Amino acid sequence: MAEERIKFYDVQIELDGVEYSCDGEAEYQTVNSSREEWGVEYEYEDLEIVDLSVKRWDGYDWIDAPEMANDKQLEAELIETLDY
Repeated sequence: MAEERIKFYDVQIELDGVEYSCDGEAEYQTVNSSREEWGVEYEYEDLEIVDLSVKRWDGYDWIDAPEMANDKQLEAELIETLDY
């Protein structure tokens, strides 16, 4: 797979009963890995978030939530949603 960038807008993720809207960009990166115990080396493609802006729904409006841009659980849910 060639390096590929994905731009996303208004991808909604719910965590702990709170709804977030995510905008940004992700990129597939080639990862080299090896299993020394088996003597095997392999490559795989991994989707990584390279730019992320997050807003939180407060029941009336979307509010900027920059503190969530580094949240690992939100990032994992977003990658799972994008990497279909």
